[in-house]
Amino acid sequence: MVVLHARHAALSRWDAIGLAVLFGLEAYSAVFELAFEFRYGLTASLSVLVSLYCLGVCLIRFRAARRRPAD
Repeated sequence: MVVLHARHAALSRWDAIGLAVLFGLEAYSAVFELAFEFRYGLTASLSVLVSLYCLGVCLIRFRAARRRPAD
């Protein structure tokens, strides 16, 4: 997922937000594991968060594709 956002020489605003969200998910998983030591809870909550991230990326990419003129 990082490669999707970091593939451009100049990051767009959405790529910067995507990288920040991925970093936040990584930090969340580290804090959750240290605080609760409940791996099932970590796996379940991280699955939901990654699914929401993917949904957000798809919505943004589809909206951008609809605005792009047909070639």
